Amino acid sequence: MKAILGHKNMDFDCFASMIAAKKLYPEYDIIFPDNIESMVKEYIEKEDIPFEYLFASDLNENITEVILVDNNNLERSGLDTEKLNKSKIIKIYDHHEEKNDIKIDKKNYIYKPYGANITLLLEEIFKRNIKIDEKERKIYLLGLFEDTGFLTYVSLTKNDVEMFKILFENLAEKDLTFINNYLLTDFNKEQLSVMDDLAENAEIFKKNNIKIGFCYAERENYIDNLAIVVQRLMIILSLDIIFVVVRLDKNIYFWTRSNIKNIKVISIAKELDGGGHPNAAYSLIKDKTFVEVKQKVYNLIDKYFLNKKTAGEVMSSEIVTADVNNSVSTVKEKMIAHNHSRLPVLKENSIYGVISKKEIDRLLNHGFGDVSIKNYVDFSIPSVNPEKDINSVKEMMISNQYPIILVVKKEELQGIITIEDLLKEEYPELAQEKIVKNFSSKLKYHFPEKINKIIKDIGKIADKNNYKAYIVGGVARDLILDRENYDLDIVIEGNGIKVARQVEEKYDIYVVIHKKFKTAVLDFDEFKIDIATARSETYKKPGALPDVMSSSLKYDLYRRDFTINAMAISISGEDFGDLYDYFDAYKDLQNKIIKIMHNISFIEDPTRILRGIRFATRFDFKFDKQTKNLLKNALDINMLEEISGRRIKDELVLMLKEDYPEKAFAMMDELNVLDDIIPGIEFDSEKEKLFREIRHVIHWYHHLYLDEVIERNYLYFFALMHKLNLEEIEKYSVKFELTKQFKIFAQQVKTFIRKKYKLVGGDEYKKSDVYNAFRDLKMETILYLAAFYHYEEEFQKYVSLYIIDIYPKNSIINGKQLKEMRIKNGLKIKKILEDIKMKHINDKINNYKEAVKYIKEHYLD
Repeated sequence: MKAILGHKNMDFDCFASMIAAKKLYPEYDIIFPDNIESMVKEYIEKEDIPFEYLFASDLNENITEVILVDNNNLERSGLDTEKLNKSKIIKIYDHHEEKNDIKIDKKNYIYKPYGANITLLLEEIFKRNIKIDEKERKIYLLGLFEDTGFLTYVSLTKNDVEMFKILFENLAEKDLTFINNYLLTDFNKEQLSVMDDLAENAEIFKKNNIKIGFCYAERENYIDNLAIVVQRLMIILSLDIIFVVVRLDKNIYFWTRSNIKNIKVISIAKELDGGGHPNAAYSLIKDKTFVEVKQKVYNLIDKYFLNKKTAGEVMSSEIVTADVNNSVSTVKEKMIAHNHSRLPVLKENSIYGVISKKEIDRLLNHGFGDVSIKNYVDFSIPSVNPEKDINSVKEMMISNQYPIILVVKKEELQGIITIEDLLKEEYPELAQEKIVKNFSSKLKYHFPEKINKIIKDIGKIADKNNYKAYIVGGVARDLILDRENYDLDIVIEGNGIKVARQVEEKYDIYVVIHKKFKTAVLDFDEFKIDIATARSETYKKPGALPDVMSSSLKYDLYRRDFTINAMAISISGEDFGDLYDYFDAYKDLQNKIIKIMHNISFIEDPTRILRGIRFATRFDFKFDKQTKNLLKNALDINMLEEISGRRIKDELVLMLKEDYPEKAFAMMDELNVLDDIIPGIEFDSEKEKLFREIRHVIHWYHHLYLDEVIERNYLYFFALMHKLNLEEIEKYSVKFELTKQFKIFAQQVKTFIRKKYKLVGGDEYKKSDVYNAFRDLKMETILYLAAFYHYEEEFQKYVSLYIIDIYPKNSIINGKQLKEMRIKNGLKIKKILEDIKMKHINDKINNYKEAVKYIKEHYLD
């Protein structure tokens, strides 16, 4: 039997590779392993697989020839070795690290270090011009997206991106939502439970600004798909490198990932008899205990990444010392001032010994405050060279119970090592004090009194229900930045709808409930408040994170777009006003940085690209390097092209509501975003100036307090497209679902500019001349022209005259009144009304009485 084989724990990349291999080698049979990932299993059960297949347990005959994909080791194929005794490997397609000991002709060993294995096979398929159908494309996309982390892993290559483009462009329906069903599913309770234990047991190290995490957990039963948990945990803990050891029943599993391309974590997996990619590796260990594996991994991390630190690297170099001739009272004052219980004593700048607080207090109690400390110094405290291995220093300190160890070089004191220094070295998280920031006073003064009272009442209602309530998102951000924002978003750890109902009862307000999303909107007439239930499974178990409710909030914040929008401020309980910041958002605010929450955020929702630009320009922030790279990657694979014109328009409208919209559009142009939205459009200095003039004109118009409301967005949208012809403008009007009125406005502007109207000549002009020039134009058209011709003083004078003086003038007589004066002829009525209107505009006739008099004199016999 000729077979196509993959590997145990078959994932989507392996599954897709096996389907692709069948296209290349139709005479071979697909044999799936029995052990496959749960979502792949669900896909096979639910979907229509394009080829026949067998599972390993259904196989009744031996294999003679093998096409091996996503794997270079037959023992990992998931088949019984008896079935493979006489088999010969004909071809290997694999993207894992190449092996040199496989008995196969090199030309049949297709190895390329791509992000996804399916890319290798697709290249061969397209090279042979083999047709693939819609079902196959979707399978290949699942494999490609899974093994490249939605095209975000450092292992991604341009070949992977090219395959994505080809597959996506040929999809009958340009819709990737089917991927969500299998790759973006929420974790089950068992997976969340393990993730919590891993997070709780995480040991975090920092070396050369690289953040490394070592996590471990144990369970008595097997839990599927923990590799995805590892990847998610890496994001939550903001790690550059992660190492994970988990015992499931009797087996030990090891995963490692690196987000830094030139740091290869596969070296550790190899020492555990595992393998994989340079930046993502795995090992299954069956012959060692959990404790042994943990210790070995810890030692390997130290060996490959942390290296052994020296006493000189760990010591405190800022030292308070005493001189051998100092008095007891002087040394006591130094100890109190610096909160030290021991001080090194120097003699002529060389180390002499150590004096303790206990000894100083004893001397003071006996009245020896003025006595020199020279005769009371302890000489038993040891010293070490700065190059001394820190592990040896630890052993010295622990075995001899030394309170401190001096670091000395050539009799000169270099530093001091205390128990606290060793603890900080052993547990890096202790090196940084946790400073709880409280904003209770800001809460009190930031909001109007009525809103402040409602916030407190919602907090009290949450307390009564044993829930927690938080202000989250933009309002928390703006409170910290001292920016006015009363659009309250409140998250409840508990039942958000129940809290909303109780607020409704207390205030007798209208509440809109969305049961499906567990949210509610409280309508207080002048303002609204959104209340949501923290979106996370509310699970409770031994070994969960210390505060399950806090874990729930963290999960809710983790789902947001940017770190600066992922903070919460408590409005209930004893921690009222405390800031909950799991993702260093406060630091990002201080450093004026926009940082994406997840590597796949721009792919999940490409409109976040536009939101990020809006926030960056609103706050004068910058994108951090990683976020900027992810943004560019999303643009490279044309993600914005898949967003509907309506959604893009909505985001652009929000940008136009900003104080300085030209900044956002300038940044879009700089990042090549604008060209993706309206190809060929540039936001040059001319357009930037036009935007500023439009902003000034709109500001001027609003301060006239006229009754007519204008569509300010028309002016900006047209400014973007004013160099396009009407046919092209029509195309984008359809794309962005702009109204018929916008098209009329655009036509008016184009016509006016094209004909280059000369309003009046010389100084001898009438107001009616100005009126006739503008009478048929929309107000938006006139305002746009005012901005466009901002450099023409005469034109500005006419616009001001029309809007301030002429436009507000109402008719002083109408057709009905003329008929009452026995004027019946329709054409005559029209002529009279026009004549009166012109006279009124030119200030010749000012009221009804004067109009009647004029009509009698000129139109009635």
